Amino acid sequence: MKKVFTLSCGAALLFGLAACSDSSSSDKTPTGGSGDESSIESVEDLPSCGKSSNGKIVEVKDEGSYACVGAAKKWFPAVETADDLPKCSDKRNGSKFYNIEDEEIVICDNGDWESVDPADIDIPGSSDSKDDDEKSSSSKKTDSGEKVVTFEDGIIWTASYKKRARTFLIDDMDEYNFFKVEPVNVGTWKKYVDNLDGGSSEASGKFMEDHLLLDVTLVYDNFKNMETEYYDSYYGEYLTTTYVAPDPYPYGGFSIPLVEDANSEVASVLEIDDTGICVVYEADAQFRIGLTSPKNEDSGFYEYPLAATTKKKIVDIEWSDFKQASWAKTVKASTAMNAVTGIDFKYTNDDTSWSADLCSSAAYCSPAEYSNTMKIYKVGKYGTCDGASEDDSDL
Repeated sequence: MKKVFTLSCGAALLFGLAACSDSSSSDKTPTGGSGDESSIESVEDLPSCGKSSNGKIVEVKDEGSYACVGAAKKWFPAVETADDLPKCSDKRNGSKFYNIEDEEIVICDNGDWESVDPADIDIPGSSDSKDDDEKSSSSKKTDSGEKVVTFEDGIIWTASYKKRARTFLIDDMDEYNFFKVEPVNVGTWKKYVDNLDGGSSEASGKFMEDHLLLDVTLVYDNFKNMETEYYDSYYGEYLTTTYVAPDPYPYGGFSIPLVEDANSEVASVLEIDDTGICVVYEADAQFRIGLTSPKNEDSGFYEYPLAATTKKKIVDIEWSDFKQASWAKTVKASTAMNAVTGIDFKYTNDDTSWSADLCSSAAYCSPAEYSNTMKIYKVGKYGTCDGASEDDSDL
């Protein structure tokens, strides 16, 4: 029961989505009334996209249709109906299309096409579609060397960084091009849930004025009977017992990717900081910070639990304090620390009170939900979160 990831106005959305626009509905999506279809040779030849060209449909040779969405000031690859959308595969994750029939922009998100707000969406590979006056203003800012953000020493993420995070792994991540740095996936917050494993858990996030607000709801709605062997000392033999397990074990979280392609690349967290990491947070329930392992290897999955707290809490964590999940394949920490694809903030089955003791069998196991709201104020190198020098210290 996949649900569309939507958030309220007044705060930017995660993962390439943006704040709600004040524009009228006529400037949010193409209506087809402001421009007839035309044809051009390449995407680079697309004209400016703004309010005056909202609704224009252009055929690009060997590429297909593109639609101008005025509120986003961008050209989107266009399809006639939802049935014409390509498969939302891992390689296409983050791609956006304009659905002409439903008059909406959709994004490929973990196997599903989801509707998104059009305002201020960045489309990699599209033309620079700002209005001419905006282009001129933008050019002047670049020429004058105006900063787009001010970095805090050693801080990986804080609210002023918005959807971006410093990884300290990319040389050109500076204060002048921080929001335009390539590759686009590295250091850009992403969400993930268990839907690719058949689960129904949900996650959403908002960039607030001084923190990142994350909500995860774990859904237990499918169960299976499992068998395991145990040694019975009385009979002196191995016997089989049956137990109930959720299918899948639910999980959901948000990640700061450290590499562009998690299927073929890895990074070392020791290059970020040779000691560890710090976090300033609040949380309704326990969650954990984890080091993502490569998708194509059953390795790593080192993590550290963060306790529930009703007020801001600073935690300094040494890499050596990260422990491997009990279900993961045994991999030495020294190996895992040098083979990481991202830093996760996740809420999983390991953090809830759900127990198989609640069920006599899979057929008699009631659905359940567990929710957690987390506020992330800062993430940084060890000891840089507001000068924290002791573990588990409160602000």
